[in-house]
Amino acid sequence: KDSAWLLNIVENLLAITRIQNSDSAIGTREEIVEEVLGEALQKMDTRHPEFKIRASIPDEIIMLPMDALLIEQVIINLLENALLHSGSKEPVDVIVKNGTECATFIVRDYGQGIPEEVLAHLFDISSLMEDLPDARKKTGIGLLICKTIISAHHGTLTGHNHSLGAEFIFTLPKRSQ
Repeated sequence: KDSAWLLNIVENLLAITRIQNSDSAIGTREEIVEEVLGEALQKMDTRHPEFKIRASIPDEIIMLPMDALLIEQVIINLLENALLHSGSKEPVDVIVKNGTECATFIVRDYGQGIPEEVLAHLFDISSLMEDLPDARKKTGIGLLICKTIISAHHGTLTGHNHSLGAEFIFTLPKRSQ
């Protein structure tokens, strides 16, 4: 478990370093959403074989300009957050919707939700680091990295509670900015 945790931290730090050290926008190329999602799900199955995920994607092929490895990392981070923090054994849903201007990705768990006092500061690392009993397990850096990656792709990332748990939604535009 410690080596998996360390691997995740290293992957996150490499992702953020790659974005910050880029002189221009991140390098993107047209990728098939189903393939990128499939790679992320395969990595999750290897890391957490007991974790159940239900994926739902449109029948049509969706091509988006993206850095596939970075978007995989976003999906993995959001899924691992659901695994570690939802407190539920229910499967997590990953839903992709095809819009006219962007594609929407939803990661939805069926657990305890996000405490109200945390919701307003989800992507603020200083707030997430305060008064944590086990800072090693809840560094808060995963959500900050997700937000950085999605912003670098000119997309949006939000998190909120739904009636049966928590969900994170990110969008990626269909055209390069």
